[in-house]
Amino acid sequence: VVVSRPPASADPHLLRVRSFWTPAWCSVCDRLLTTGFPRTGFECEACGIRCCPDCRVRVDAAVPCGSERAREVAEEAGRYAVPSLGQVAAYLAPYQGGEGGGEGTGGTEPTGVAPAPAPTTPTAGSGIGTLEVSVRSACIFDETVPSDAEPESVFGRTSRGAGGGDHYVRISSRRGRSAAAGEVASRRTKTVMQTSRPVFNTERMAFVVPHYGAEYKLEVVDADTDSPVGTALLSAQGLLHGQRDAMLAGGPVRLLLGLLGSTPGPRRVRLELRTGVRTGFGLDYYASPGTSGWVEVDVRLLEDASLFWSASPRRCPPRDGEDFDV
Repeated sequence: VVVSRPPASADPHLLRVRSFWTPAWCSVCDRLLTTGFPRTGFECEACGIRCCPDCRVRVDAAVPCGSERAREVAEEAGRYAVPSLGQVAAYLAPYQGGEGGGEGTGGTEPTGVAPAPAPTTPTAGSGIGTLEVSVRSACIFDETVPSDAEPESVFGRTSRGAGGGDHYVRISSRRGRSAAAGEVASRRTKTVMQTSRPVFNTERMAFVVPHYGAEYKLEVVDADTDSPVGTALLSAQGLLHGQRDAMLAGGPVRLLLGLLGSTPGPRRVRLELRTGVRTGFGLDYYASPGTSGWVEVDVRLLEDASLFWSASPRRCPPRDGEDFDV
């Protein structure tokens, strides 16, 4: 038996459960996904192809993400999509202003496939620096433990492993008025199936850090329901505190190099996954009643040294002032 495999360079699909109320078909088996019931199929957040639950395991091999075939399938699916109210309004009354705003500009025929955003590279000049995160693994406990449990008892726990559901990790930033230009609202990992101890080993994900009060939440999500099973929190203040401690432990030379802009390599840390959170940011995270597991990441904050060590230092970006602050 010969099993087809995606090319080595192909990325896995970032499938997210969806409800289809307009005509839609599986990109692998052509099954109709529009059944009148919610959450009847999956759609890739990267390339837009759709598949049924039965084909989710083999869609990477059948239609590799980012391939020409995936692009053709997504365009074909867009022909049957019903445009949103905003698309209809833009079509009926196209925007005429702005540079180059002549007759017939600004209006495009509504389609069902949104254009992919252009990739952006975070730059330190638009905030206080760049956050780099690589998600390594996670552990979803068989039973929730109290949120006031000692960290050693939380990070030392494990779970049954096999048959524990399908999960992915989404990292999101809270976008306020100080959100940097080109800032990405969220990134996610691939889905790891049928285990409560998923191993992701992702590539580096980069985020612009707009100010020293910035926070980022990491959600381990149940891929079948698209609901978080636990939420962790990273703060710019906490990350810099840990990095400063590492510099101090390395002696005065290491500290001086750090202040001159030589940031240590990523640190591997485990973060508690809290349950029952609403937004996952600020005090809401710490008001959680329980812990459902942990997530392990490699993380560092590349701080822009021109904020404090330069012949012409620039002004520190202000905080949003939306929550508790120190």
